[in-house]
Amino acid sequence: MLIYVLGKLLSENGPLCSWKDSKRLRILEGTGVRAHPPYLAEKFDYFNTVYDPKAIKAGKDPRRFADFEELHYPNNFFDFVLASDIFEHIRLDDKAFGHVFRVLKEGGNFLLQVPYVHERPDTLVRVKPEGDKDIFILPPEYHASNTLVYRVYGRDLLHKLRSLGFTVGYLDAQIPVHAISRQSIIICVKAPYVDLGPTT
Repeated sequence: MLIYVLGKLLSENGPLCSWKDSKRLRILEGTGVRAHPPYLAEKFDYFNTVYDPKAIKAGKDPRRFADFEELHYPNNFFDFVLASDIFEHIRLDDKAFGHVFRVLKEGGNFLLQVPYVHERPDTLVRVKPEGDKDIFILPPEYHASNTLVYRVYGRDLLHKLRSLGFTVGYLDAQIPVHAISRQSIIICVKAPYVDLGPTT
């Protein structure tokens, strides 16, 4: 679904391997896995990063290592940010969403897949960060590589993203012709700043 939506935004209808090359488009992905990263790297200016605190502290390759809570890229740097199943593991997700907004160009897109229940108005907090401590509200849950799940998002996530300045859409669909099972994705656009003048 992530790559399907990216293709639609780029007006590409065929498989990823057939997309036009466009090295002027800069894409940041958090922990991109499966088949698509080599194709994105071939066709775009693609940064596929993992969170490795030691590598980040040592200043290793900024195209391969990043902390979404403290993205080290300049403002207005990326055309797209892709994040599939990482934000539920980010301890301070508010900081990370703010950095995503900052590094996106005006009109840039943030494609987000997370554990999300549209029928739930509020995010289910499993672990609450307080200072340097994690307070376990529910029994710990881990995903691959023993990665702690901090939350399962509800509709308040959409309001949070809008409050940052994103225009936000939500898609929940299956696309059998492309063998895409039912999935949801949140599509955010960094809206242009509009100066409305004095408010008095």
